[in-house]
Amino acid sequence: MFQLLDKKYPGACEILSGIPKPRRGIDTAADDKIEWVRRNLGEHIKVNIVYREEKKNYVTGRDCILIDDYEKNIKEWEKAGGTGILFISAKETLKRFG
Repeated sequence: MFQLLDKKYPGACEILSGIPKPRRGIDTAADDKIEWVRRNLGEHIKVNIVYREEKKNYVTGRDCILIDDYEKNIKEWEKAGGTGILFISAKETLKRFG
């Protein structure tokens, strides 16, 4: 699904991924996520790694869209002025993009 959106909106799609807090002891989480994106989606994809509650800080306006499977993230994103799409399935999400 990401590749389809990235092709339709070249240069506009980024990954915004949350990592666990340091107290959880998963020190490689950020590097692991970046490596996964590079391996599965491509070297050209910008990857933003944040703590979950920081996602809303990336909103730059209504045209800033977050696709996320966690409803709390969607609500916070929309409250900050962005457009949120709750991920249920790739098919359902792609319908939103025509």
